[in-house]
Amino acid sequence: MEQQGQFSPIEDWIPESEFLARYPHIAAPTLRWQLTNRRNNGLAPHVQLIGRRRYISLKGYGLWLTLRAQAGHSFGSKIGDHHDV
Repeated sequence: MEQQGQFSPIEDWIPESEFLARYPHIAAPTLRWQLTNRRNNGLAPHVQLIGRRRYISLKGYGLWLTLRAQAGHSFGSKIGDHHDV
């Protein structure tokens, strides 16, 4: 819930299924690969497991995308791809 222009931290975390519904331009297999390999690709701080569900920080994912783009990394499905975005 947003109050007086502030974003509640709990609302920053959404389940994978909701993330995919909000951002249909991100392919489900791509996101799942990114989440599965989060310890290798730097996304780990922005993903939490609650029970068997993965939750993604919207702000964290956005920051991760920005940093990867600035570093010239690809968002494809292979570790080590370094193509311009």
